[in-house]
Amino acid sequence: MIQSDPKTFSRELLYYRHRLSHQQIDDFLDEKVSDNFLAFKLRLMEKVREYIVVADAFSCAGIQFIPLKGPILSYRLYDDASYRYFNDLDFLLDVKDIDVAVELLKERGYHPSNFKWPGEKRRKNILYKHNNQYGLYNPDKNILIELHWKLFPVDLINLLKQESLINRSQKSIEFSGRNFRVFDNEFEMLYLIIHGGKHGWRRLKWLVDIQQILQRWEIDFQKFNRLVDIWKAHRMVALCRSFLDIYFPDVAQKLPASDCSPYLKNFALEQISMEEEYAESSVKGIWRSLRFKMKAFPGLAYKRSVLKSFLFAVKDLDNEKLPPFSIFYYFYNPIGRIRRKIKKRV
Repeated sequence: MIQSDPKTFSRELLYYRHRLSHQQIDDFLDEKVSDNFLAFKLRLMEKVREYIVVADAFSCAGIQFIPLKGPILSYRLYDDASYRYFNDLDFLLDVKDIDVAVELLKERGYHPSNFKWPGEKRRKNILYKHNNQYGLYNPDKNILIELHWKLFPVDLINLLKQESLINRSQKSIEFSGRNFRVFDNEFEMLYLIIHGGKHGWRRLKWLVDIQQILQRWEIDFQKFNRLVDIWKAHRMVALCRSFLDIYFPDVAQKLPASDCSPYLKNFALEQISMEEEYAESSVKGIWRSLRFKMKAFPGLAYKRSVLKSFLFAVKDLDNEKLPPFSIFYYFYNPIGRIRRKIKKRV
């Protein structure tokens, strides 16, 4: 059964399952008890401090970046960088700067979170092609940083076109005595709609972001609709609108209305209703998830990109015995998954 009344959600569910901060939960449940959870607030403030330190290190190294979500989005939405729940610290960089950024983070005590950074150029190019980010974790600070070279792991539009759009859709804001380049309001909202949509809106926190944007920001909907056309994101916007109709009807009418695919909506409703975020990992579940991704955007080029991403496992980049060509990783993927499962059990 789909929960649509905020009062039916427990604070525990909203915090652990849907990743809302206690201040956000206060807003959601119309309560005022977040002062009882100051340890969580302090933890977010520690992450904000680390974000600023890393941002300064990047700037000193001549690395330009755009903040993705995290403390800067929290500041833009709430005038408080530690109001919105965030876990990772995400930076969007030019691909030419990734190597230097990885080394800078290693010097600060960060280690590969999933697989080691490829040394060979061909393997780096395989990674750049099939994924959009690389994670490094600092065990002492318990902080994960993700370096992004593109917005999404699959190619929704031509990468050169994406880069041009990003360059034309920026503005500058001041935070903590520093200037940060961020997406303008329309591009930021569409990016967050696509981000939440491609994950099936399985966390309410992503929908809360859109609710806050529609409540607080001035949006040029002519510009927004042009961006939707360019990104071919009509299905994602329709899916978001259908969820706003359920959870936040007071702002839903601000987003353009259109027919939503029944399959996309039903799949996403199942995701948001699961008690555990990744409860379904069966073959059937994997197939349904792949089908959802295939239907999320139109076009054969997009579907081919989804299939390539599905067949590629980034962890296999650690296997230097594989020749540095994509086709070998596609065929090795099932074997690599089995080997990792056996190793995990042992």
